[in-house]
Amino acid sequence: MKIVRVLLVMRFSVVVLFAACVCLAASHSITRDLLGPNPDLFSELENVRIDTPAGDVPYKNCGAASDLMTISSINLTPFPAKKGQSVSTVIQGTLNKGFNTGHWSVTVQSGIVKKTVTGDICADLKQQGKSCPVASGPVNFNHVQSIPSIAPSGTYHVTSVSTGDTGQLFCIQFDMPIQDELDASPICRKCVEKVSEVIMSHTVHDIIDKCRHATDPATKAKCEFMRAHQNFTLGMLVEEVQPLKDAALYCMGGHYCRAADLELDTGDSIETELAELGAMLQDVISEPPATAIFTSGAEDCGSCVDAGDKAVMQDVIAKVKNFCAKTKDPKEQQRCAWAAAHPEFTVGFLFAKVNPSEFSDGECVEQKLCPDPYTAAASRSGIDVATSVTF
Repeated sequence: MKIVRVLLVMRFSVVVLFAACVCLAASHSITRDLLGPNPDLFSELENVRIDTPAGDVPYKNCGAASDLMTISSINLTPFPAKKGQSVSTVIQGTLNKGFNTGHWSVTVQSGIVKKTVTGDICADLKQQGKSCPVASGPVNFNHVQSIPSIAPSGTYHVTSVSTGDTGQLFCIQFDMPIQDELDASPICRKCVEKVSEVIMSHTVHDIIDKCRHATDPATKAKCEFMRAHQNFTLGMLVEEVQPLKDAALYCMGGHYCRAADLELDTGDSIETELAELGAMLQDVISEPPATAIFTSGAEDCGSCVDAGDKAVMQDVIAKVKNFCAKTKDPKEQQRCAWAAAHPEFTVGFLFAKVNPSEFSDGECVEQKLCPDPYTAAASRSGIDVATSVTF
């Protein structure tokens, strides 16, 4: 099932403003420092709750005219029920006469498989913060029951009877379908959207905090530089963080998604578009570029690595444009059109994905303009790439 249009764009104005503080990934060691572990993220993810679909189910009254409760609705969550999970049944109605104590029984049957469970109404009410006695008037009864993982899939016939000390409350019958796995629509989508948002929000705020407290002049300068190149930064940040992949794995672990649900489809979110673009271009940009022809005129280490980064990006973008000009595939044409319409996002994303420093640093050391890769990494400004390379 196609899935996951991660709506980073929902909070795009906020994310862009804050993401501008991220340090330029021209030196990826600095980026990794800023994108370090955030323990608060895990506690926040533990609090993520995904609302599952609920459904009002049709029912049959199997009681008598003397029953004390008039039923108005029966609601199951989730609906259909899922094996290995709990299902909540809410029965709403009006009590014509109150009661002091009561008990219930639920019989579930499918073919020759039949099981009956019983319980105490007042004990259930106590767990919900309520208590007996229960007066006449509007009332709802909520019961949560776990569905065994080994339960066969199918539709089960349910008979629920509740009786108080003043008489039978109700008898109802309804059908409850039980499925093997959680359907991806809309639960998987909801989970990935929410978890992705949490990941991006925590990542961005962690970067803000690190930039705000930075004392190193180079780091502070690059953080300020990113404020002026917001779209480039966000494109780069999406590739570095990859919230879509982490969210998908998290939601699979939480049984909100199946592996088959996580195929990317073209969507309108920045994260999804860039992820699809990267997957499409993986083979296109894999061939190492020839940087020597661009760096041969450099006079020192800094100008060499900057020229090398620019050369690598120009080479990559030329390959991408050539690919886009030749492709006849409608989906690929659509992704290429998106990249052309969002050039700064695309260049920032490709910059982080390709990591041009891996090529230009080695080239500049080989040309003896930089004594070693560490000096090369420390000498680049990154400004040349962000301001002069276009898609």
